[in-house]
Amino acid sequence: TPRRYPEEALCKAIHSWNLAQKPKCLAFHVPNGGKRNRAEAGKFKAMGVLAGVFDWVVLMPPLPWDTLPRTGFVECKAGRNDLTDGQKEFRERVEVMGFETAECRSLDEWRQILTDWGVTWRGQKFDQKLNQNLDHKKREQV
Repeated sequence: TPRRYPEEALCKAIHSWNLAQKPKCLAFHVPNGGKRNRAEAGKFKAMGVLAGVFDWVVLMPPLPWDTLPRTGFVECKAGRNDLTDGQKEFRERVEVMGFETAECRSLDEWRQILTDWGVTWRGQKFDQKLNQNLDHKKREQV
């Protein structure tokens, strides 16, 4: 399936890495895509499924200088695929509320996204320089 469904393969690789490295966050996949028959699609829509929701929700603890937990959303893309109009709209809506968003095309990018968001994992220490960059970014938003 990696060739036919490269985004699925990337999500599986991210999940396997999360299980092995135990990042200090709760990250879970949103099974929002895929092919569904008309009846099933209608049922999911009636249950509140929202088109465009990103693939991953990442719940993170507060940064060292803050008391509020954080939430980020990550969309996995493969090849030259771009965000759909629904995904662009979702990104705009959650960014206006102050949530983090990112696009991810590889496992290396996943690790970089977590690093950029101040998340550590097994065997990794919080980077003080990154801490200062995140603090500066936070102050710019206020």
